[in-house]
Amino acid sequence: MRIYTRTGDEGTTSLIGGRVSKDHLRVDAYGELDELNSFIGWAAACCQGDAYEELRNQLIEIQHEVFDCGSDVAYAEKKQGEVVYKVHAEQVARLEAWIDEHNAHTEAIRKFILPGGSEAASALHVCRTVCRRAERRLVTLAREETVHQQVMKYVNRLSDYFFVAARRANAIASVPDEEYVRSAEVFRRRSRHDGA
Repeated sequence: MRIYTRTGDEGTTSLIGGRVSKDHLRVDAYGELDELNSFIGWAAACCQGDAYEELRNQLIEIQHEVFDCGSDVAYAEKKQGEVVYKVHAEQVARLEAWIDEHNAHTEAIRKFILPGGSEAASALHVCRTVCRRAERRLVTLAREETVHQQVMKYVNRLSDYFFVAARRANAIASVPDEEYVRSAEVFRRRSRHDGA
């Protein structure tokens, strides 16, 4: 199979159902999801050893689901009414269950924490921030065109997952989270995660 096609040499690319400029909002949105997926792969590679097996397996499953998100976003607007979407409410619910599980295995926090600690946690914090950027692109796209609502929910919940997964990775490594010293006490322990 030949990798290069030359069809994009004039600055356009294919959506499912049409061609658009490479800087089209829809291309930008699924490009952000592709970047996020690359960072998730890096984070999974940082989760070495038996202690991280559950976390690593979750990250690999999430990679498949982020690819599904990108697929759902990659349909041209005129095709949106015909799409059988890949992302469903059950995937969002499973993310919430994983969030609750990881949160239950970390110390209560009172203040904002700095991204970092162990290598795995640092990589997961990068995933969190890239995920938020991808979400912002999806919100921008949704003002102009159709975006599958379950993708919006999944990506919003996913950044919460990366936050608690980073804290769990630090706990596994016995590395304490570093509190932001000028933070007020803004957090409380929640029995069920209800992030932004």
